Amino acid sequence: MSEWTIIHNPRWGTSRKALQLLRDNSIEPNIVNYIKNPLDNKYIEQISAKLGLHPNQFMRKKEQAFKDHKIDEHIDDEKKLISFMANFPKLIERPIIIRNEKAVIGRPIENIFKLI
Repeated sequence: MSEWTIIHNPRWGTSRKALQLLRDNSIEPNIVNYIKNPLDNKYIEQISAKLGLHPNQFMRKKEQAFKDHKIDEHIDDEKKLISFMANFPKLIERPIIIRNEKAVIGRPIENIFKLI
């Protein structure tokens, strides 16, 4: 099994570019399409720890679900934010690249070089 994972949405150019950057560096990651296969709370907690970020730091605040569910009212509640992300996967910033116990958000794409 690969030590690399990409939390990926193939519909988005940045995510496709991140995957290509990995492949250009001879890295074939496990690909997790988080839209088709939503992440559970525990996995999102693990990603948060690997990123070293509070969930509000890798949540897409311009998504409609953020506004519709008034998530800003819970912006400091880690557990609630993780639950929202599990239920509304488009809220998760992407792509996220994971290598063992470290992770980065692949935006800007140069962030990926921190793991290579």
